[in-house]
Amino acid sequence: MSGQQIEVIFAGEEDPSKDCSCRGGSGWAHFPCIVDYAKQNSDQWDGWDPNKFAEPWKVCPSCKQSYQNTLSFDLANEFVSFVEEKYPDDKLKHLAALRRKLVAGVNEREEAKQIANKILSIIEQVKKRKTYEPSCSSRMDSTN
Repeated sequence: MSGQQIEVIFAGEEDPSKDCSCRGGSGWAHFPCIVDYAKQNSDQWDGWDPNKFAEPWKVCPSCKQSYQNTLSFDLANEFVSFVEEKYPDDKLKHLAALRRKLVAGVNEREEAKQIANKILSIIEQVKKRKTYEPSCSSRMDSTN
């Protein structure tokens, strides 16, 4: 699905967002549209590079620059929710989402501590297993 673009839609209850480096009319999209785009592109991840899994949640597909400000933070929260719901047992995906949330910024020191503790807990779980196996769906998709 490469070459997908976010469409500018000015109908709806939510104002379009643009917190990237797009110029002019480019880059404007409703937050739910950006989330849908990110979900679709994350679902096509090949199971190897966790940065590629997180990319649709942090980089504008048009200008290729990182989202900024509130949009970055809100997308990071949606990314964590998406992974928790769709991939509850995939530790690598959880690490990618939690890392994204930590990098996007948190409102409080306590929240940062909680995220860091979750990350450390996942790392310890993976260390106990000593190997990482991507979820079956990730691996099966890349072999087809």
